[in-house]
Amino acid sequence: MVEHCNDSNQDARLLRAKGGDTKAFEELLDAYAPLIESMVSAFLCNDTEADESDDLRQEASIAFCNAVEHYRSEQSVTFGVFAKICIRNRLISYARKRRQQPHTVSLENGTVEADGTDPMQSLVEKESYLTLSRHITALLSPFENRIWWLYLSGRTARDIAQLVGKDEKSVQNAIYRIRRKLRSALPNP
Repeated sequence: MVEHCNDSNQDARLLRAKGGDTKAFEELLDAYAPLIESMVSAFLCNDTEADESDDLRQEASIAFCNAVEHYRSEQSVTFGVFAKICIRNRLISYARKRRQQPHTVSLENGTVEADGTDPMQSLVEKESYLTLSRHITALLSPFENRIWWLYLSGRTARDIAQLVGKDEKSVQNAIYRIRRKLRSALPNP
């Protein structure tokens, strides 16, 4: 599955994507969508909720983005193999974090979560977060989404600039534009 994307066009797209070309990045993402989907599917259980499945896809996409940024052609593995390893490791880390979170006892039994929080409140908060995330993703361009999610993960403008191959001032300007867009589009609390 991974090997079909290894050609000179893919190498050129990879270089352009590393340089900040969002069209090239989108083309790579489209080319590797089957890989991402198959890896996410491998981590899904029969009882996995839809929002957790979305979370897994988002984690896999972030890992793919990081793979694009960190891949070096002089490495002894192809980009496809490198991306697969990055995605797999990120999904494993995500699964470990999920196991460490307090477990929820079934709502059908009328019980509460193990940490004592109100399960309905937790459900409402999770739904609100997912709705907000989807709204933000639809509002921003692919490049802005990439900058925003890296920024939300705690990275500085300098770190993001290095990851996306832009200068720090460009990233700061993008963050400013994103925040302005979000302020005007999202309701005030």
